[in-house]
Amino acid sequence: MNRARQLQLALLLPVGFLAARAIYAVLFGGARNGDVLLIDFAAVSLTGPFAHISLLGPIYLDALLANLATALPFALFMLATGIAVIFIRPAQLFAMAQQVPAFRPILSALAIGWVQIPALAQATVRISRALKLRRERRFRAIMPVLETAISTALAMAQRIALSGASRSQSDQLRMVDLSVAEAGLRSINITLEKGECLVISGPTGSGKSSLLLAATGLASELGLTLSGTLIAPNQIGYVAQRPRAQLFGPLVSDEIQPTTLFDLGEKINRPVHLLSEGEALQVSLVRELQKQPQLLILDEPYSGLDDLACQMLTGLLRDYQSSGGALLIAEHRPELLAEIATSNAHIRFGELHSGNQPCEFALGVRRPTLLTSDKVLNFAAESIGHPGKLLISSPRLLVHQSEIIAITGLNGAGKTSLLNAIESSCDFAVLVPELAADFFVTTSVKDELERADRIAKVEAGFTANNLISILGELPNLDTHPRDLSAGTQLALAISMQLSHKPKILLIDEPARGFDVQTKAQVVATLECVRETGCAVVFASHDSQLIEALATSVYSIANLELREIGRVLA
Repeated sequence: MNRARQLQLALLLPVGFLAARAIYAVLFGGARNGDVLLIDFAAVSLTGPFAHISLLGPIYLDALLANLATALPFALFMLATGIAVIFIRPAQLFAMAQQVPAFRPILSALAIGWVQIPALAQATVRISRALKLRRERRFRAIMPVLETAISTALAMAQRIALSGASRSQSDQLRMVDLSVAEAGLRSINITLEKGECLVISGPTGSGKSSLLLAATGLASELGLTLSGTLIAPNQIGYVAQRPRAQLFGPLVSDEIQPTTLFDLGEKINRPVHLLSEGEALQVSLVRELQKQPQLLILDEPYSGLDDLACQMLTGLLRDYQSSGGALLIAEHRPELLAEIATSNAHIRFGELHSGNQPCEFALGVRRPTLLTSDKVLNFAAESIGHPGKLLISSPRLLVHQSEIIAITGLNGAGKTSLLNAIESSCDFAVLVPELAADFFVTTSVKDELERADRIAKVEAGFTANNLISILGELPNLDTHPRDLSAGTQLALAISMQLSHKPKILLIDEPARGFDVQTKAQVVATLECVRETGCAVVFASHDSQLIEALATSVYSIANLELREIGRVLA
């Protein structure tokens, strides 16, 4: 939306408010007394329990102006707020908060409130969509919307705190006998110097994210119980596992300076809520790199990036490291960082061990399987995209019973939009969305599993068995679903949707945030789903997963969806 259009809307809102106040006064008799008569309407009296109310009646100019005068201060406030939103961005308030320490609390609070308004609106739309996918009642959106607002506020507060924190003058990261009680981490010892890169791997849910959060120095402020010694550089950059929560500006230009990295220069004026998860990650990465921090902490930075973006990211991190920056990275695929890693470690049973996580599982290439000729869906559309942005022209996709179709393409090519369009086109398909946390409406894993059984009208324990088949065991049933690792959240969402026993299961990045073992369990689970006759369509950048699972592969490129591979019996 350009600035002229924004100004129009900023003017229309207060004018509309004044018009509504005038209509209210006319309709409910608020302009019946005065000296200058405009129109003499006959009063209309209501009956029954509303007999004390009469509508219309004579309209006097001075009475109407008096009503408008009472509404004028509110209209002026709306106008001032609307204009301020256009010319003052949250990023500017954040910057002002750092430059003027005396006003930092109030400016930071204003920035947080500023961001919450559009963030809440976007979260409400997104979560309402997720609950519809889950076949949940819409009023249940209240809890996840409020939780999303809280997590957004915490992410903003964390970003402000990282920008203004005053730590030691050390240029190294040191952890001595550090423990994080809630994550089960104990006796963690790390020393990271300038120009070094430590890559940490470990099973899904092992505590990698909690360890990175501890390294920022903000874990205690966010409710984690720490013991031991932590010394960290003064300037820290941090990209969390859910980078979208760290984007506060309405537009990409509010987050980063103009750049050619990841082709973001072409997206500089795009609203952040229209970014794909991969694009949101790219914006967050560039934003933190542009700060030129002493220490850069990244949580699963390669997750959700296409191959080209992965190569570009490695180059960026190599340049940052060469300039003297230190890197602390959690990654399930440490081999992607082999050329820049100066040390590797993995978390196992709460302790940090040297070397990469032992790989006890491997994903093999799937064996050819005889597929039925029964067609489940013949999907076709004129186009798929956003307002003013065409993603796919005339997509066609034929889905057979028991088929597993992989959709690939660069970040932002339209994979998620395609899955949404397929789900909307038929009532026998279920979709696991990009943000699995939007599904959750209760305060414990136990309640989510039981509610999923009731919604799907299956026997008690059905959803729990689905989850066991993916993870191998149930997580702590008393844990809040949003406190689970990203991989475990996704596994829970997949389990909930499988309980509907669909004909087509649509999944956006089914192995994002998973270690090799959990990824192998996902493959086994989806193979079992296929054997029941259910077709699976999933979007992914993971070539190993695609080779192990897909019977056919489609790619989105140059606004076209086309088949690029098929496994024949």
